[in-house]
Amino acid sequence: STVSISDDCNLAFFDFGASIYYSKDKLKSILVNHNQLLNKNRRCSLIISHWDIDHYNFLTVVDDKFLENICCIFYPSTVTTLTAQLIVKRLEAHCRYRVSIESAPRAVKGKCGIHSVIYDKHYTLFTGEQSRSCNRSGLLLTLYSNTQNALLTADHSNYQIWEQAYNFIDKQKLLHIV
Repeated sequence: STVSISDDCNLAFFDFGASIYYSKDKLKSILVNHNQLLNKNRRCSLIISHWDIDHYNFLTVVDDKFLENICCIFYPSTVTTLTAQLIVKRLEAHCRYRVSIESAPRAVKGKCGIHSVIYDKHYTLFTGEQSRSCNRSGLLLTLYSNTQNALLTADHSNYQIWEQAYNFIDKQKLLHIV
């Protein structure tokens, strides 16, 4: 799953993946068909919510030059699979600005919460609390504008979304939940 957010000068991807059933050739063809997104005049940023393959598998088929054009990438520090570890090594070798974000310690037994990591008037990036589930300990993003708000939730739990992140937005401006 991939969500792109852009204006004339900036492009950000929240996750960079697709179905686990797609072959590498299919992933490459999708990228070629969406090549206009990767305009060289835009600064490109990337947020990987968590290390399930369907959230980052486009990174398995991009070349090193693509990675060098990413101005910043944010991802959870807990890397659970060999494939994800290899991707992180490529990111470390080719991306200029990388932020590995640790999950927060658990605050309440039985429920996995979220904590804000980076925020300004346009967005808040959250990390989940430590959990055996990479979904719950991953990253979540809320976006704000004058007219709309969005929650980019990846695979977080209902508690994390509806009891916590939902409280950070103006509900009347809610655009879409992904």
